[in-house]
Amino acid sequence: MHDRKIAVVAKNLSQSLIDSLRFAAEIGARGIQCDARSELRPKDFSNTGRRQFSRQLENHRLRISALEFLPSQTIYEPERLDARIDAIAAAMRLTHDFKSKILVTRIGRIPAEDNPQFQTLVDLLNDLSRTGNHVGCSLAILPSRNEPQQLFKLFERTEEGAIGLCYDPAAFFLAGNDPVEAFKLLHRRIVVLKVRDALNDVDGEREEVPLGRGEIAWDEIAVLLDQAEYSGWWTVCRTQGNDRKGDIARAIRYVTGISSE
Repeated sequence: MHDRKIAVVAKNLSQSLIDSLRFAAEIGARGIQCDARSELRPKDFSNTGRRQFSRQLENHRLRISALEFLPSQTIYEPERLDARIDAIAAAMRLTHDFKSKILVTRIGRIPAEDNPQFQTLVDLLNDLSRTGNHVGCSLAILPSRNEPQQLFKLFERTEEGAIGLCYDPAAFFLAGNDPVEAFKLLHRRIVVLKVRDALNDVDGEREEVPLGRGEIAWDEIAVLLDQAEYSGWWTVCRTQGNDRKGDIARAIRYVTGISSE
């Protein structure tokens, strides 16, 4: 058995945040990832409110593993760009206030390197990275449907240091990429791990399934994570299905039992 830091994604539980804290503690999680757009919005939290919520976390022996802020548009979309970047920066500061170090976000499609939008994206990420360095928070990019090589090239151009990857093997699989090969290419940038599963169904369509019932080679990935000396959160999530709470509880037991030897 391995003493892995396991967290759950609150919004996957489809209940109030306080009830999610209680459930997470009951099923053995040590952390919880919250949404900075709908659950822990920076503008809604006074210093008193932050202290009160922090006490709720302490009462359940939980920590904020990460906050999540998913823009509704591509991050470099010109419309409302300044407001979008300001909102991400505010979420990064809130992440630090709750003694976490990771804000998970998505950037949208990565443009080709010869597209002027690529340099715009690089500049935005470097600006956010400087904000992260200042407040003590890393921005963790969700892979979405971007190719691993595209992400690698983007990371090469983000020079400030506080930009990393939310490694989601299922996302790579669902996009038609090999999660293990993606890990080998991008492992130096992984700051948080997203734990879910996926498979090819009988019609050849790829879909998310309960952890342990899909085609993600979690035993192999666990070995690679140990070799890379990964010590961050294993964030269990379930975005589909009719029994998400049950699937998440079972997933925690599955994660606890994954061997990396």
